[in-house]
Amino acid sequence: MLLVDRFARGHDRGSSHGAERIFRFGYTDPAYVTLAQESLAGWQLLQAGAGQPLLDANGVVDHGDDAELAAVESACAAEGVRTEMMTPQEAAARWPGLRFDGPVLHQPDGGRVRSDLTLEACWDQAVDAGAEIRFDAPVHAVRQTGSGVAVTVGGDVVTARVAVVATAGWSSALLEPDVAAKLVPPITVTAETVAFFQPTRGPWPSFIQRGDTLAYGLGTPDGLVKAGLHGVGPEIDPDDRPSQVPGAVKALEEYAREWLPGVEPTALRSTVCLYASSATDDFVLDRDGPIVVGVGFGGHGFKFTPAIGERLADLADEALDLRPAGTNPFTAARAAGTTSEPRSWR
Repeated sequence: MLLVDRFARGHDRGSSHGAERIFRFGYTDPAYVTLAQESLAGWQLLQAGAGQPLLDANGVVDHGDDAELAAVESACAAEGVRTEMMTPQEAAARWPGLRFDGPVLHQPDGGRVRSDLTLEACWDQAVDAGAEIRFDAPVHAVRQTGSGVAVTVGGDVVTARVAVVATAGWSSALLEPDVAAKLVPPITVTAETVAFFQPTRGPWPSFIQRGDTLAYGLGTPDGLVKAGLHGVGPEIDPDDRPSQVPGAVKALEEYAREWLPGVEPTALRSTVCLYASSATDDFVLDRDGPIVVGVGFGGHGFKFTPAIGERLADLADEALDLRPAGTNPFTAARAAGTTSEPRSWR
């Protein structure tokens, strides 16, 4: 098995850098609730192999849109996920660092994953399992051949029976046009900003704000509070990631003043990451012959890392006739659908 990354180990050119990401079950679509449950089991296995915590179950709170909260509560109940609906007064008493103006849905088994440690654990455990990893190794093309695939890596051509392509906004350009048309729906790449604040009170669960304001945040392993606005950044070419987005930090400071009474509302630092999103915000886990694609994770994919890996591996096994084809709710056709609805947390 060969894993190839265009950039250096631990780079910040995509969507996975930094120390923390939210882990939650809170979706209105049961397919994503199920995927989160699969991921929970995978996180436990991954951190057992790492010998250190990767998942901190410090809870998640959702607030801001009563109808969405009810739909999330229903989807979680149908899949056996624990939730607790609270009044804003009850929630504020438990988490005084956050302001609530309506009902709050608490997921006690959600929390935070340690993303930088997770990447190291994935690389180390892959190598221990016999994989070869190449960093600073750009892929120029992935082509079907009579016996599988030919992947152009730098000046070399690597042949294999199957290839898994998980390259975000770069995916279509690597594939032959007919394959890209089948497997990669239109992907929009945006530059999104997160800021880090000094807390003045706690404790800090991970949090999702729904409705007119789409925001998220969580406590960081180094004791700060990270916050971001969902899907508001400018559309960019993935090769032109800016170091900052004008006005983005100011907008987050204004958000903190209004909704995060438990922080000093002047950002201590900020960073930019990329969303690579489908029109519906759905994932694509699909294949055409020996080419498997994972794309469309913009803004909400990291929590599902173990289950996404498992599903992509299953698709690779299907291509090798090692397992029968299964039911797939994450097809390219579904993610290619257009919607007039504003972006939400699904």
